[in-house]
Amino acid sequence: MMSLHYFLPFFFVTVSYIGKASLAFTYNNGNVNVNRSVPFHKNRMPSNLNVVVLQQNTFDFKTILDQVGNNIEKNLPSFGKDEVVTPKPPSVKPPTVASSSSNDAIERPDPSSLVSSLSPTLQQVAFASICAFILLGSYEFVQVFNFVEDVLPDGWFAAWRDYTWPYGFGIIFMAAGAAHFLVSDQFKAIVPPYGTWGGLWKVPSPGSDKLNISYEAYHCYWTGIAEFGGGALLIWSALFGIVPVQVPAALLGVLLLAVTPANIYQFTHDAEMGGDVPPIPYPWGHLGRAVAQMVLLSMFYKLTFQ
Repeated sequence: MMSLHYFLPFFFVTVSYIGKASLAFTYNNGNVNVNRSVPFHKNRMPSNLNVVVLQQNTFDFKTILDQVGNNIEKNLPSFGKDEVVTPKPPSVKPPTVASSSSNDAIERPDPSSLVSSLSPTLQQVAFASICAFILLGSYEFVQVFNFVEDVLPDGWFAAWRDYTWPYGFGIIFMAAGAAHFLVSDQFKAIVPPYGTWGGLWKVPSPGSDKLNISYEAYHCYWTGIAEFGGGALLIWSALFGIVPVQVPAALLGVLLLAVTPANIYQFTHDAEMGGDVPPIPYPWGHLGRAVAQMVLLSMFYKLTFQ
């Protein structure tokens, strides 16, 4: 729309309202003079009328024309042309991107409260106490399974144990063994370093120098191979019976005991696997994991000693 400023160079305005309020504009040598001889009743003007109220007797002529033109443009329709309205693009909310640091939401313990902050002797006592707690809990769960076996009708518990446990555990251990190689960094992070718990942990890594791999990688890889092979052997034994199922069950039970220190290390040193694996809430998450470890050990005991 063409601006109305082009039509106002010699425009003189007189605004009046019901004969009681007037402002007379006169042009004199480039200035506009205002005659306010008549009282101006601002509160009697219609609310929908925009008027420029002038507070001084002399104004710059161009400024007055700009202000008057702007007010006329606001109150009059467009001349001869439809107003072109540029549509605003729809507001699109950016997608929420998962933060890589979302694991930080899980509060971590104060390092001074961990077992690793204790003296070497107390660390050894704590490690031995945790191991005893897991073994005692496993024994108690064995008694629970014995009770369930006694109350169920004859053959029910044996059918549940012999026809479901080997396949389920076999698949789980094969998947866990493969993960030791697919995401090896996560498993290396929870291998207790040599000399952990006040020098109590001194498990060797024979051949690691010749293989040119680290201590953590050595124990990560051999346990992964053992888990995958034990799971496959457990399924094979259940399917074909060439090897009694008690053999792979006993081997996997011993393997569970061998990798339990890695779980204890996560608790005593607040070790995290990292990556996409969320940290275990401290301390109740570790307690829940210990209970799960007890259940697994007791089930492999029942699968071995039928």
